[in-house]
Amino acid sequence: EKYLEQALSINKKLLPIKHPDLVVIGNYSSALTSMKKALEIQRISMSKNHPSFVRIYNNIGALCLIKHEYNEALMDYEHALNIASKCLPSNDPFNGTIYNNIGKIYKLTDQYDKALENSQLAMKIYSETLSSNHPEVVLCQENINTLR
Repeated sequence: EKYLEQALSINKKLLPIKHPDLVVIGNYSSALTSMKKALEIQRISMSKNHPSFVRIYNNIGALCLIKHEYNEALMDYEHALNIASKCLPSNDPFNGTIYNNIGKIYKLTDQYDKALENSQLAMKIYSETLSSNHPEVVLCQENINTLR
């Protein structure tokens, strides 16, 4: 929950007020149910590798992470990464976000080598596409430092 609050705080500074990422989630179970319904609806109208699915699976993974459902979160993040590999450039910063999220799961489950590996993959992408003082870069570097 701490990470969600940090992300929301950062996003409030960077994104327009009506951006969909700024939706404040009060009831995680209800939000997860709604996200899964949205996923089902979009599956009907979009191709299975549409970029929208990358964000949806990432968001579902984030909700599962908050609920400590680590296996489900990992599956959702990996699904997001799989779709992203088909529709986004390999150095798209959102790929870095997904790798960083996967790293968080491995850190929380005491799999520090895998956590470090995924955090470093995120940092590689971020360093190619974002400035060194970008909030994602700073948070990722802090995470890497705690894993070394």
